[in-house]
Amino acid sequence: MGIAQLDTILRGTKLSASLPEPTTRIAQLANDPNCNTLELLRLITSDPVLVSRILKAVNSTYYSLPQKIGSVERAIAFLGLKAIKNLALAGGFQGMFSGPELVPGIRPIDLWQHSLTVGAAARDLARMAKSAYVEEAFTAGILHDIGMLSLCQQLADPMRQVVQMTKAGVGLFSAIELRVMGVTHSQVGGGLARQWKFPEFLAEGIAGHHEPESSGQPLAAILFVADSLASESDSGFSLTAAGQKITPEILQLAGLTEANCDELRVEMPNLLQLISHLM
Repeated sequence: MGIAQLDTILRGTKLSASLPEPTTRIAQLANDPNCNTLELLRLITSDPVLVSRILKAVNSTYYSLPQKIGSVERAIAFLGLKAIKNLALAGGFQGMFSGPELVPGIRPIDLWQHSLTVGAAARDLARMAKSAYVEEAFTAGILHDIGMLSLCQQLADPMRQVVQMTKAGVGLFSAIELRVMGVTHSQVGGGLARQWKFPEFLAEGIAGHHEPESSGQPLAAILFVADSLASESDSGFSLTAAGQKITPEILQLAGLTEANCDELRVEMPNLLQLISHLM
């Protein structure tokens, strides 16, 4: 098997074409602390499917609001803009994770479930770490494995081999990707984030989320911890993080403690309840 070149894979990906422009703009606004609320609201309400997904989540038992919410405007009044931003992001990207099994053992819906879990976990961990990028951590979390879609589209047979070797205990998923293909899903994901003009630190976080110490990037470390804890919960397709070890060095880079990890483990059932309403 020849070494796959990252730029060739990025040029060949179909994901950029399948990402609606409003979703890209929503993501950019959601990560802008000075975002224009009216523009964000206009983008959200221009998509009836997205509005439906948001209202379904808002009216779920997870939030237990005193009355049924019938509009995005009222949802913002009850839950706040940050919560609605996250629900809009999740709803906007959900369509990319649809369709039949990509390769044996990898279904888009399972990737999406895991991505939502990591997004919610990364947001809570970033808050614990008193990071300045709490909302960006959610965005990076739901997109951390986006490169899996591109690799499965273009290199289905090698990806099937990576899954089989990881399940057989040959090594960690990313290490086997490098061995088999010469590129990892995290590198592809970082490249896609740059194509979509997301902030560079967010792209770096996605690209380095399996090797945060090499990247030296706190967001990458937060994603690593979130990914590892999500893998413990066995939510969706979590093979990419199987066997990862949360070291003291990674916790220090993330600004977290082992107590924070234990706190998130306790909170995980509540996060999974929220995620079930976003599927």
